[in-house]
Amino acid sequence: MREDILFLSSHLNYLASDKLEGRNTPSVGLDSAAAYIEGAFISLGIPPAYPTYRNSLGLSRVKLRSGALLSTRNAAGNTTLYKIKADFIPFDFSSDDSVSAPVVFAGYGLRIKDANYNSYKDLNVKGRVVVILTGVPVTNDSSSYFVKFPNDPKYSVESKVHLAMEAGACGVLVITDPAKHILLNPVGYPWPELYKNFPLDAAPWRLADTAQQRIPVFHVGEAFVNNVFGGVNSFKQLISRLNSGESLKSLQPSLALVSMKSTIYDEPISADNVAAVITGSDPDLNNQVIVIGAHYDHLGTLRRYSKGDDHIFNGADDNASGTSAVLSIARDFSLQPVKPKRSVMFVLFAGEEKGLWGSRSFVQRPPVPISSFKAMLNLDMVSRAADTLYLEGSSNSPELTQIVKEKNTKFGFKLITPKGNAFQGSSDHAPFAENGIPFVFFFTGIHKDYHRVTDEVSKCDFEKAAQVARLAFLTAWRISNEINTY
Repeated sequence: MREDILFLSSHLNYLASDKLEGRNTPSVGLDSAAAYIEGAFISLGIPPAYPTYRNSLGLSRVKLRSGALLSTRNAAGNTTLYKIKADFIPFDFSSDDSVSAPVVFAGYGLRIKDANYNSYKDLNVKGRVVVILTGVPVTNDSSSYFVKFPNDPKYSVESKVHLAMEAGACGVLVITDPAKHILLNPVGYPWPELYKNFPLDAAPWRLADTAQQRIPVFHVGEAFVNNVFGGVNSFKQLISRLNSGESLKSLQPSLALVSMKSTIYDEPISADNVAAVITGSDPDLNNQVIVIGAHYDHLGTLRRYSKGDDHIFNGADDNASGTSAVLSIARDFSLQPVKPKRSVMFVLFAGEEKGLWGSRSFVQRPPVPISSFKAMLNLDMVSRAADTLYLEGSSNSPELTQIVKEKNTKFGFKLITPKGNAFQGSSDHAPFAENGIPFVFFFTGIHKDYHRVTDEVSKCDFEKAAQVARLAFLTAWRISNEINTY
């Protein structure tokens, strides 16, 4: 066990060192960590899971170039041009496209079965630019779905845009509901290119793979309302008729055409997952894969600090500990005299702190068909809290949890299996769970140093982290060799 502790502590000390500057996604420190992890797999003699160990997340910074346009043409053939920022602003989830099409007013742009509400019931929006309102219908009925569930994610603009896309829309214009807001200024996204006080490095990020699933989306203001709906008061009356139950078919504007030119573009950014695989020894089972993963990124550095202040988020527990534990598990597998029957893949994810970017990218573009993944073991923050160990996944995969409990007799951890899905969406197992893959999440709990510069190596319990790694290895060894699948 002493050798295990030394192995794990050496990796943890390096990954959480100041020289990696908090391993932000993206950053030079993250790239250095990826190269270090790649070197560790090479030293262990474990081959890459992809053609190379490192695989790009397909991450991009979203930017706005000049030249975005919005115009309308009425039935008489008169064209109105609108000014960016004053009259319209693109949303950050817009595509980089130009469209010119007839317009359809789709009210609140909602389709909610439980509310018996469907904005698209009597509308044909295929190949049209759809105009939608923010928010939900106004109602005095306390039993209404919209009153009982005021925060349903389906009310978000992005959700409404996806719904419009499903209905066939080629573009979307969003108007702030004037029945609930005094100001109708377009907001969209506060682009650094439009607002001098907005820092350039605060531009939005996204996985580039999703760029093909988008259409132009603008937030429009009062000038558009005045021109298309005859003024704010007239528009308010139209919305009142809509809220009273009048059909959207009778509430359509006479406008002939809308033209949109979106100038959103993706600037590729370097950030990689690192993955290695031990191919199983059983030809009947080695196409089945057990994934053992952890995120190796953290939060980078403080933006503002005084000279001499600690400004680096070293992320020793979160999650240099989990990363080091995965490398320890990989070492244990590499030292076995025989290979496991099933294949075992070790994946260190980037971008977890930004929204599970690495694990979401991995399940979108896996090195093998996603149906090959039979279980996922995730280790995140495993070096604190004395003898306590949380196991999320019992409701998702009780068989795997039972194996952990049986193996734990060697270690004596106080195992806590949270009821419901307390941590299910909080770490890199979540994209696997969303795809129906059984998982176990090893986690020693939140502490006062969580996401602070005080999450230092000196506060890590190397012995505990090594024991968690060994427990995870014994669990993985069993499920990689048993005939049963999970």
